[in-house]
Amino acid sequence: MKKILAILLCIVIMPLGIFSVMAAEDETQYMDSYNRLIGLGLIDDEQEYTTEQELTRLDFVKMLGQYLKIYDQTKDSKVTANVFDDIDIDDPYAAMIEYMVEREYLSGFGDGRFYPDGSLTYNQAVKAFVCILGYNSIETV
Repeated sequence: MKKILAILLCIVIMPLGIFSVMAAEDETQYMDSYNRLIGLGLIDDEQEYTTEQELTRLDFVKMLGQYLKIYDQTKDSKVTANVFDDIDIDDPYAAMIEYMVEREYLSGFGDGRFYPDGSLTYNQAVKAFVCILGYNSIETV
């Protein structure tokens, strides 16, 4: 399973992935990458992205949740306490964020916030993928 996920991540992230969608130079390249991400189940066609907008941390949570099929597991879960000051317990993605933080795919910041509308950094995305592959830190890769 790890080999399949690793190969898929290499195929998606390196030449066609999320970051190349944002950096696409022409509309055709952008649409090809966008359609591949839809085909892989990383985004749905209801989400609209442009080459000018940055991927937010919440968008990334949604993408990971769709790919890992954890949205269905967490959508009926109720968060009993705020894990982060800026994530309300009634937020539809609160349980998914909590799930990913518990498994150390993503983390909050030292000030007790998750910053769901903040821009996702390359390092945050790589850390999430490394942890999804079963490594607890980049040093163990």
